[in-house]
Amino acid sequence: MTPPSEPGPAPDPDGQDGLEAQLRVFAAEIGGLYRVQKERAEQLETALGALKTAYLETIRSFAFVVEAKDAYTGQHLERCRAYGVALMEELGVADDHPDAEYGFLLHDAGKIGIPERILSKPGPLTAAEWRIMRTHPVIGCQMLENIPFMTTAAEIVRCHHEMFDGSGYPQRLKGEEIPCPPGPSASSTPLTP
Repeated sequence: MTPPSEPGPAPDPDGQDGLEAQLRVFAAEIGGLYRVQKERAEQLETALGALKTAYLETIRSFAFVVEAKDAYTGQHLERCRAYGVALMEELGVADDHPDAEYGFLLHDAGKIGIPERILSKPGPLTAAEWRIMRTHPVIGCQMLENIPFMTTAAEIVRCHHEMFDGSGYPQRLKGEEIPCPPGPSASSTPLTP
């Protein structure tokens, strides 16, 4: 004789048990995908941070080449970067211009195109030498303006000697004509000998 069989689960006439099981599998798969995507996003953030650091260090090296050519500047470029970034953060516009830091650091990059005899001249510059020296913002801007992610940096370089009263150069911009964030660069440049 065969032993009596245990009664199985009650039949599910609506198919709810099967649907619930499928939903559990689906939820587990979604959870797994979420964890994988979160891990990938964290890896990407780490890689982007490392890339930004490497990029900033490359730009800093280039800026120091320019600074080495001009004995006057000392640590001027780094101080201007620090002051410009701090000023933008205080104004609440730093996040709107992520490449501004590069512009502050490279604001004198155009001096690479200024003759050594002018940069290193021990005495005052003549009027003709000043005309040449005042071209460095334009030269620097031309170096950066075609790099798609350096548009703010190029503006900072071009406008860093503009003054609120219109007495600056190269375009003699005045007040609100000076784009922000080049405004912080113009403000921080006089603070950094």
